[in-house]
Amino acid sequence: MTKPVVRNRAKRRGRSIEEDATTVRGLRTQGPWLLSNHRIADRVIRSDNVTKFLNVDLDIRARFDLRPLATAFGKNVVVLYTGHERRLYSAHLELARQPKNADAAIRDFTVMVHGLPRSHRKLWDAATTRDFNIGVQSVTQDKPYEIKLAVSTIQADSSLSARIVVTIYAPNLLANGKP
Repeated sequence: MTKPVVRNRAKRRGRSIEEDATTVRGLRTQGPWLLSNHRIADRVIRSDNVTKFLNVDLDIRARFDLRPLATAFGKNVVVLYTGHERRLYSAHLELARQPKNADAAIRDFTVMVHGLPRSHRKLWDAATTRDFNIGVQSVTQDKPYEIKLAVSTIQADSSLSARIVVTIYAPNLLANGKP
């Protein structure tokens, strides 16, 4: 039986993913993490031997509180975190529905940003960084994995002064050294 893996930023916080799997289940909030109950099941991914696209997170950093901007996206997104990170404020969001691929997720986010009210769009424009972070779960033995983005998606991303970032999560190795 494969071990469940919780997809979040636990490793950046110094905790193992397995620790967060037991911490996150059944909780509505965990410290600064804001997880709605309907998304907890979606966050548990079974490890298998296929490299795959996980999701696209929208990571925003600014010198001001980003909670108003995060809430302006409404029910279309799940707020993973808002608060301080180092000397800046940050917000980490993902789409409320699982996208088919990275291209579709980035396009959905860009449509939402373009649809923000003027006051919230000013917050977006004033942010220090705006990253569309593509998450990929890798395995130890697999074929090459490609993420294809349409030219129109890259142009839309550029019009928002945002970056495209790719995060490749290392394979989850069990005690015997196998994924």
